[in-house]
Amino acid sequence: MASLGGNRWNFSYYTVPLAWMICLAPHVWSVKYNDAITKQKKFDKVNPRTFLHGLAEDQSVSEEAKGMIARAQAAQLNGYENLGFFAASVVAANTAGVDYRLVNLLSGAYLINRISFNIAYILGVAGEVRGIFFYAALG
Repeated sequence: MASLGGNRWNFSYYTVPLAWMICLAPHVWSVKYNDAITKQKKFDKVNPRTFLHGLAEDQSVSEEAKGMIARAQAAQLNGYENLGFFAASVVAANTAGVDYRLVNLLSGAYLINRISFNIAYILGVAGEVRGIFFYAALG
């Protein structure tokens, strides 16, 4: 586990909840952005999966904004699809006794690449460029 004694500090386990927050961030952004650009609050907390359908029918929102919001939702789902593999990798590496500095480095790199991937995805950066962040996050 994480040790704060001496020169050894393994923070890799703490990157798993941070990765979860990075997965959630595009959703939070999309809801807040939608609320900022529309007069009515369209996010239904009782039926959250109707968000994109309701957005598609809203004529007051530009197609560009709809695209960004839809891509943010897709980035969120992509993050959750990868989160289990990341968490398992962190646990497996630590259990196998891989040098904590390497695990820390790779875990931190994963977080940075997921943030970059999310931003690129939301902005509509070409898939080839966005793929660089995705594959870099895989290590």
